[in-house]
Amino acid sequence: SDVCSSDLGDIKLSVTGTDANDSGDAAMVWSASWAMSSDITLSIKSDNKGKGDDITTGTVAYKMGDLALSLSADDNDDWDASATYTAGAVTISYSTNEESEWEADLSYDMGSGVSLKASSDHAQTSVVGIQFSF
Repeated sequence: SDVCSSDLGDIKLSVTGTDANDSGDAAMVWSASWAMSSDITLSIKSDNKGKGDDITTGTVAYKMGDLALSLSADDNDDWDASATYTAGAVTISYSTNEESEWEADLSYDMGSGVSLKASSDHAQTSVVGIQFSF
């Protein structure tokens, strides 16, 4: 697969192509993003998926202090929304999509490579644990 990317100040462009994707077909993905300001980024991505249906996705990301919001939608009637709040050692995030599949996560950085993590989702799965990073 070949990758070509370029940064033009606040605009980033990328093209990736292959003559044999997972299905053995030629395929290409191109994307462009524009950082309108330090708070707002607009992006568009098109994936021709070889012989599959092309999918084009648009995304708006907004950062307001400790809060980051993102909304993306594609021409296949799919959408995703997320919110992440970070304050010091605590990060809380929530995401959902067009199928009401949601997930809520909490992370607390206890220092020295140790984090407390908790997660719950639409499938009524909840997990609490400690992560060690060395």
